[in-house]
Amino acid sequence: MPKLDLTKARRIKGGMGELAALKGAGFSWRRHPLTDFYGVGPGQIAVHFDTEHIEGTSSAITKLINRGGGGAFFDAPVTGAPLVATNGTVALSSSTGTPRIDNRADIVGVRMMWVCTVDYLVSSTKFFGATGYEVRVAARQADFANFVQLWSNTTGAGLVSSLGPRARFPASGLMLMELDTTVAETRFFLNGVLQSTSTDPLPWSNFYVQLIGQGNANTVPFNGQMGDVLGVTLGAGSPAAISAARTYLADKYGISLP
Repeated sequence: MPKLDLTKARRIKGGMGELAALKGAGFSWRRHPLTDFYGVGPGQIAVHFDTEHIEGTSSAITKLINRGGGGAFFDAPVTGAPLVATNGTVALSSSTGTPRIDNRADIVGVRMMWVCTVDYLVSSTKFFGATGYEVRVAARQADFANFVQLWSNTTGAGLVSSLGPRARFPASGLMLMELDTTVAETRFFLNGVLQSTSTDPLPWSNFYVQLIGQGNANTVPFNGQMGDVLGVTLGAGSPAAISAARTYLADKYGISLP
């Protein structure tokens, strides 16, 4: 088999050396701040979507590529029209395409974290879902107080798990939402602050997410800007991963934390 002989090839050099010449002026190589937390075990991030790791272009995104430890198993092709990225977010509504994860992800035992706007939230707006499952807002009030709710009809009837007290969302702007789901307890955080809790046992042993911005059916979908979406598997090491992810997302989107 012929071999490529580079012993006589010209070397790429610059004033700062070969490495700088390869990078080019004004560029640097930097590891992603969450790289050390990517994996599929406790305290690790199996799923992480953003608008940089994609197929297509920023003005026509056809797939969100999972940069988390779960790899391509959790990639999310866009069904419908390609999405458009603006400042690290994509616009989602009933008239846009929808990212659909190739294999639904169980969020029981996971801290979901996502950045979004809430400018157009109404009662029953869906953040995420799958066939038979919805993460949604229920009974939105005029003063921006909201029940965050899990809903499923997989048992034959629609069952809900509502978190209280109502979470009070800012009227506009990007914010960091976190949903921590276990069989024993579910908690909702907004910009790093605990807002709502349900200590009633979860009526399901599994709760699945496959669609970003839609629920069980295409009714009252999310309408606004959606940024990074990721999930930290709870267990040993998860507090450090959650803290790192929270800091990274807040810095990236200019969100103030306590």
